[in-house]
Amino acid sequence: MATEEQQNQDQTKETKDGKFDMNKQVPKKAAIMVIAGVVLLAVLITALVLWVVVGRQGVSDQTAEPPQLAMELPGNEMSSAAEAPTLPEQPNVPEEHQPSEAPNDEASANAPVRTELLPVSIAGEWGFINLMGDMVITPRFDAVSLFSEGLAAVQLQGKTGYVNEFGELVIPLAFEEGLAFQEGLAAVSLDRRWGFVDQRGQMVIEPRFDDVYYFSQGMAPARQGDRWGYINPRGDWVVEPEFSRAFPFERGIAQVQWNGRDGYINMAGDWIWDPRIHQ
Repeated sequence: MATEEQQNQDQTKETKDGKFDMNKQVPKKAAIMVIAGVVLLAVLITALVLWVVVGRQGVSDQTAEPPQLAMELPGNEMSSAAEAPTLPEQPNVPEEHQPSEAPNDEASANAPVRTELLPVSIAGEWGFINLMGDMVITPRFDAVSLFSEGLAAVQLQGKTGYVNEFGELVIPLAFEEGLAFQEGLAAVSLDRRWGFVDQRGQMVIEPRFDDVYYFSQGMAPARQGDRWGYINPRGDWVVEPEFSRAFPFERGIAQVQWNGRDGYINMAGDWIWDPRIHQ
């Protein structure tokens, strides 16, 4: 009996000792869990701060002001550093060239072929970058046009010539003004009269017109006195100058004006819509 009682007492002691040891370990586990929670919270806060900083930096980069670009579209006028380029309702078209209402809203299938070089201005001088933003032609010109058919009009000290995509002056600075190349010809002015040169700089149509526009579908609007007509690449009249205004052909149709009233003609010069009849 004594032996059995002694065994029961030893088991009770072991049980009490076991409970005592387990209870003693509880505070240690709780402390470890608190520390782990604090570390996790610190990691989350750090990640949140980094996300906010990077997000703000990305927004700042996206809203950074892009480089100033010269814009030159079918009107072919060159943009200079003295006047910041904008995109008007009729892009860079001289007032006397602007139609009162465009024939259609689609881009012309005969618009000049553009080279992917963009004009930029640094300290008032113009050059060109590629689409990656790399400087290709060092800024050194007073004004430039966009590239068209591999050449761009440039102006320096009041004279106009043409450069290629490497910045080489392939047509000398010999003209007062110059428009973009289209169908292998570019309009240039000498003594305030307009003619056309080819891509070698040879005068193909002597300067004898009071105003011109670019070639489209083998014809170019030209003005003689106060009347507009259409010439071919040899400089011959194919539609006699009888209009008060005329614009390049698109898909075989051109908008013209007769004493301020709008009409349309085909490439033979016949009326599609005669404003003299429909008033």
